[in-house]
Amino acid sequence: MALDEALIEVASTAGKADPILRFYEWARPAVTLGRFQDAAASVDLGGCRRAGIEVVRRPTGGRAVYHDTDLTFSLIFPETALGGRSVRETHRSLMAAIGQGLARLDLEVRAGVHDAPGPRSHTDCFAHSAPSDLTLRAQKILGSAQMRRAGWIMQQGSIRLWPISVPHGLFRDARLECQSSIDLNLLLTKNVVADAIQDSFGVFFECEWQAGPIHAGEGERAAQLESEKYRTDGWNLYAKAPQTGRAPVLAA
Repeated sequence: MALDEALIEVASTAGKADPILRFYEWARPAVTLGRFQDAAASVDLGGCRRAGIEVVRRPTGGRAVYHDTDLTFSLIFPETALGGRSVRETHRSLMAAIGQGLARLDLEVRAGVHDAPGPRSHTDCFAHSAPSDLTLRAQKILGSAQMRRAGWIMQQGSIRLWPISVPHGLFRDARLECQSSIDLNLLLTKNVVADAIQDSFGVFFECEWQAGPIHAGEGERAAQLESEKYRTDGWNLYAKAPQTGRAPVLAA
């Protein structure tokens, strides 16, 4: 999370114009909270600690995501690349581009709402989908959220095409039906999926991607953000500020 924020921060201040695409996996099970979620009201923090599940807050919005076998990406680009589209329009366009890439892998991906049975979850990102979200075999396969800073956009996404078992009771308001294992029985490697999405975004932005290392300034800023922000309870575990407008407080 620190590196993603560092990338958009440096890009927005360094006069860059080219989009940045990063894929990554998770070394161990973790939960990312949406930027404005109440930590304790969203997930079982005690259960996460006992199970060794790290909890970190994203810089992007949306609901919580459980990470394990998923493939995660961050896409960073200037707002001018999409002609100043709204958040919803941008989300719809990017999801369509990813869908086209997955279609080339013979996956019958569809955009549309698919809500898990039972009450709507206000904490679990994969328990429901928006009209532009991607589903496969009636299961949501992509959760995505966005942030904007100084004329730049970052879209973070989690792709579930491989078996994943969400611990029961992890999300405070989700029913068991919302947390069943996702197993689509697909013989696709993450590298193949990443390449397909990369190619689609290349067509979308009319660019050719060039692999490169994290620059020194980006790495230094990421290390600073990690130490001062993303490894602190003050960022990761705060509760929503009350309607009175008081400052956020730490969750117990």
